[in-house]
Amino acid sequence: LSLLGVTAIAIHPGAHVDAEVPPTDPRGVPGYKLVGRFPDAASVWQVTAAPAPALVTLAGGFAPPKRLGDGSVGYAFNASSGVGALNIAAPKAGVVELVFEATPPAGKQRTLRLAGMRGPFVEAALQQR
Repeated sequence: LSLLGVTAIAIHPGAHVDAEVPPTDPRGVPGYKLVGRFPDAASVWQVTAAPAPALVTLAGGFAPPKRLGDGSVGYAFNASSGVGALNIAAPKAGVVELVFEATPPAGKQRTLRLAGMRGPFVEAALQQR
């Protein structure tokens, strides 16, 4: 959020939001500082995290986000073509490390290939754990 210039967020657990995954209270999450709580359970948080070096968006091939059992948010890859796209935007040129988890469907084995405009970066076999 810092990279985008966001300095504060407001959360109301009963509010209608136009998002697949409603926001949750960032209590205990580094990068946020509680400004105030209100009797109706709403809260306001200051964004204190340093700006990320880049912003990654899912441009195609992924299902809407879902909240996972541990509270994090995950995105299933569902492109019938087998090709997905990520956009990476940064305020300045540099090297950015992108870390993600990939698990094939139950009982299946898949190959993960990451490539960019200059060709392939990595190829790895994914197996169910």
